[in-house]
Formats: sequence, C-alpha cells, structure tokens
Amino acid sequence: MQIARHPEMIVVRSARVGTGYVAASDDYDIANVLRCYDLQPQKVAVLLRLALTKTSKKAEIQKIFDKY
Repeated sequence: MQIARHPEMIVVRSARVGTGYVAASDDYDIANVLRCYDLQPQKVAVLLRLALTKTSKKAEIQKIFDKY
C-alpha cells in the first residue's frame, strides 16, 4: 500500500459517516497512516494543523489524535 510515498508525509485516515470509527489496521500501520478514530475529516484537518504547530513526529501526532 503506497498511500504515503514520502517518509515525512503525514496521512490521517478518517471516515465521512455520522458515527464512523476508524480502527487500527496492519495494512495502514505499515504505510505509516495515522488514525483518528471517530473524528470527521474536517475536524481531523483542524487538529492536524494544530498538531503540526507543536511537532512533526508521527508518533507524537498519533498521541494527539488518541487523546482528542
């Protein structure tokens, strides 16, 4: 799976359904795709922008998505 082709690219997977839940998946974890659980894409975009003001490390950004 080549969603994030560049190692520094940050990709966050979300769902556009009302009560969607994005669970962990080995296929996406291998591709370094972050997950946002139940946030809508618009909220993911805002949270990612805020997270990038603090860090560019994928593990730390995932922790932010896990918390909020």
